[in-house]
Amino acid sequence: DYQLPQNKITPEPYCATSFLTDRQGNTWVGTLLGGLFKFNKEMELEDHITINPDIENCLYCNFIYTLYQCPDGVIWIGTGNEGLWIYDESKNGLIECNLYINGIPSPYERINNIFKDSFDAYWAGSIIGRGLFYHNPITSEKTEFHHIEQDPLSYTDVRDFYEDDNGNLWIITCGEGIYVLTPGNRDSLLFEKFKVSGGSGNIFRS
Repeated sequence: DYQLPQNKITPEPYCATSFLTDRQGNTWVGTLLGGLFKFNKEMELEDHITINPDIENCLYCNFIYTLYQCPDGVIWIGTGNEGLWIYDESKNGLIECNLYINGIPSPYERINNIFKDSFDAYWAGSIIGRGLFYHNPITSEKTEFHHIEQDPLSYTDVRDFYEDDNGNLWIITCGEGIYVLTPGNRDSLLFEKFKVSGGSGNIFRS
């Protein structure tokens, strides 16, 4: 058994929510309200990343929901209510990666999962209804998608991603079914709703 460091705010121990072993063998542990812990190969604490107004590059949220490491070593951090963050050790730590819609920042997103497809694009799904996020590091394009089937203000909970052998990207949602992005719709980023009986309906647009 291994215990996280003592919670300095309450007597209750930190609750671990996500784990990642990076390419150097370090272990990262995301917690509920305790921020992000980094341990070396010997499980010795090396860093504790948390809200700290005295530090320029710090988290805005101590609820870490999911972790993902890119092939270049950069670690993506999905938080409970402050969207996406990137940890890049070569650039002295954290970089905020929230998206902008019509020039307005889109924070307060609970990021449930992060996925890299075979086209080297990254996708992130929100669990509380803000929809789907897309980032293409080659073109630097960042897009937020909303559910627009009937109500342009309605939201979708994205729970998981899957890419099949034909390059179709499947989006699994809570309450709104399954959607697919085919290779032919890659340029337009236009998703179609999957129906067992055939046919489809458009669901996401940037």
